[in-house]
Amino acid sequence: MFGIGMWELMIIFVVALLIFGPKRLPELARTLGKGMAEFRRASYDLRNSFNFDAEPPPTPPRPPEAGSPDPTSLEADPGRPDQVVDSADPSVSSPETQSPSLAKTGAESPSETSNPTPPDATQDQEAKIS
Repeated sequence: MFGIGMWELMIIFVVALLIFGPKRLPELARTLGKGMAEFRRASYDLRNSFNFDAEPPPTPPRPPEAGSPDPTSLEADPGRPDQVVDSADPSVSSPETQSPSLAKTGAESPSETSNPTPPDATQDQEAKIS
């Protein structure tokens, strides 16, 4: 607290007791406590007023851009869920209707047959040496 130890506080208390007497000391302590509380309250209010002034003012809401959709104008009823798909689209091919060329090669997709793997480079060099 201000660099005052326990012994210094005891000496100050004894001197105050001798000067003011036992009858006025509680009244003096009460007045001192009220003054300290008022000082703390005033400093808190002053600090808050500086913090309030330092905050930037709230930004007003921007108007919506011309290209963005208005969320309030969206359809309230997006559709009816009573439409049930009974059968699959016939244009989609199933594994049984794959092309015969794929069935002969045993490939599962056209990408496997369209890009054959290049021969190993070490085999090419051995062929040139022999």
